[in-house]
Amino acid sequence: MIHVFCTRKSDGARALAKLLGGKKVKQIDNTASLVVNWGSLYPAHAFAKALNGAVFHNKFKELQQLSSAGIPVPKHSKGLPGQAGWMARKNKHQEANDLLAALPFGDYYVKLEPIEEEYRVHSFRNKTLRLGKKVPRVVSPHPVFRSWKAGWKLSYAQWNPPDGLRSLAHKAVKALGLDFGAVDIGVKPNGDLVVFEVNTAPGLEGNTINKYADAIKALDS
Repeated sequence: MIHVFCTRKSDGARALAKLLGGKKVKQIDNTASLVVNWGSLYPAHAFAKALNGAVFHNKFKELQQLSSAGIPVPKHSKGLPGQAGWMARKNKHQEANDLLAALPFGDYYVKLEPIEEEYRVHSFRNKTLRLGKKVPRVVSPHPVFRSWKAGWKLSYAQWNPPDGLRSLAHKAVKALGLDFGAVDIGVKPNGDLVVFEVNTAPGLEGNTINKYADAIKALDS
């Protein structure tokens, strides 16, 4: 039986487990043929075959790891640089809630990266399960931050993303030692790409949940 390991409340994890014919668990036992770690800290003593055996629960460390692997990410600093254009962030932020709050101080700081487009690539073992683009869901969305609360949504229409965007997503997932992740990538005005973060418990809107379920079942067959 496939276990979806998630220690917090998650409708997505529960729905995925149901599609997999398994169950969502907070503890792992020897009935699991495969464990899918859905954004939680995986126990060091776990013995089952696992996807995403280790995840980053510290977004600053995630940026450091990506940067050290040569992945383009926003400039980041533990201390406030004291210059214009830097924004406070929380180590365990969700979406852009901390940015929208315009916090004066944070756990770390990032330099604002102006972008013209933003995509999300669902990368699974070096393959693209789905690719979405963030588009306005309200008349006047936030001009800088592209999250649901900021008035944006993901559209999974047939987009033609910049060259190298998919491969960059796969490299980012690999750089973090992950099997899968939803990678948010911005496109700068000059065409350069920048990775904002890698989500290990992404939203499973639309057909995305079926894509994950099919890919996971193929591994457990």
